Amino acid sequence: MKIAKRIPLSQYYERESALSDALSERESLRRIGLGNFRVVKREVPTGDMRADIVAYGDNQVLVIENQFGQADWSHWGLLECYAYYHNANMAVLIADEFPQLMIDACQRRNDTSDIQWYLISVYIDSLEQHHFNIVVQPTQTLREHQRLNTTNQGDMDRVDPIFWQPIRDDENCIFAGKPVPPSNNYGIEKKIKGTNMYVRLQLRRDHASIRVKFDGEHPPSQMDIIKQMMPELLTTIGGWEYQNRGDSVTATIKVIDRGRKDRNHWDKIRQVLVEQGTRIYENLLLIGNYRKQREKI
Repeated sequence: MKIAKRIPLSQYYERESALSDALSERESLRRIGLGNFRVVKREVPTGDMRADIVAYGDNQVLVIENQFGQADWSHWGLLECYAYYHNANMAVLIADEFPQLMIDACQRRNDTSDIQWYLISVYIDSLEQHHFNIVVQPTQTLREHQRLNTTNQGDMDRVDPIFWQPIRDDENCIFAGKPVPPSNNYGIEKKIKGTNMYVRLQLRRDHASIRVKFDGEHPPSQMDIIKQMMPELLTTIGGWEYQNRGDSVTATIKVIDRGRKDRNHWDKIRQVLVEQGTRIYENLLLIGNYRKQREKI
């Protein structure tokens, strides 16, 4: 009986890019256990670097960095940069083996990150069969939670209350107040005093937005008044999207192309939301006061 011997990657492939060519086959990604992807790209420009593999599936973006021998921290750092640059929700480092500290760090990263981090070792036997071993992967609970986040818009829009707390704690902020409960953490809503208008700060997975809502009698005509009296409000921030629900009208505007997944940019997102939300609130407050004066005449 012929015994298959283990062959290091560097002895089978002339260069790492050849390994990337083999891994970039969609069937290879499925066989490894990473899922199905419609588009798989090689050597993808990433700033002044190139990511080995970037793959796109249904609500999934995967980046792969591979290395011969034992994985080092340089390649780990590159994988992190590529993952954040391409807004990936799956990041995989493939090598012959991994140092224990990297294994521990990757396991810890999966406990705190929205990205699914994988360490996968691979070797080739003398029969030229590839053997993949997933050394680190997200826990089943985390993977199930992230699967729901990519298939259920409601879950996708949920935000940890910790995002809103700095805003709620700021006494000088008009959106300050009680903590946002976990059951209602999609955003912060502020009613404009003496009116039936509301301003809501919202955070989605990949962007932040502000929604203005008009309740009560004749909401469409109220929106017309806003358009006529405050045209600069509707043009200087960006384009608005309107929805007429019959008994209410909403106008939503995207204020920054970063969202829940961009945890490293949460401070900036909060700043933009509060600044733009305050501006909209104050303008609508002026309109509300103006309408009251008109009604008295």
